[in-house]
Amino acid sequence: SLFSTQRDWCLDLAATMESKVEGAKLPPFRSLSDFCFGDARFSLPHFDDPDRLSNRAVRNLLYYQTNYLALYFAVFLIIGLYFPVAVVSGALLLIGTLVVWKVVMSPVSKPNGLLSLLVL
Repeated sequence: SLFSTQRDWCLDLAATMESKVEGAKLPPFRSLSDFCFGDARFSLPHFDDPDRLSNRAVRNLLYYQTNYLALYFAVFLIIGLYFPVAVVSGALLLIGTLVVWKVVMSPVSKPNGLLSLLVL
C-alpha cells in the first residue's frame, strides 16, 4: 500500500540521517565582525551565473551555520517573550501535527475502529 511504502521510505531516510549525524559537530562561532560588519561581505552577487550564486549561498550557510543557529534561537526567544501565547500555540499545533502524522503512518494491527487510531 501507499502508506507502507511511504513509511518504509521515511524510516530509511531517518536511519540514513541518523548515521550521518552521529559524527557531526557544529563549527566554531565566527567573530561578529566577520559575520556582520566586514566590508567585503556585502558585495553584490553575480546574478547572471546561477551556479556561482547558489554555491556562494551554500558556502555562506555552511561557514556561518553556528552563527545563524544562535541568531535563530535569539530571535525565537525574543519573539517568545513578546508573544508567549502565539509561540505556545504554534508549538502545540506542531506537536499535534506530528502526533497526527505518527498515527497515520503507524501500522494498525487490529482494526478496532476509531479507538485503535488514537492509541500511540
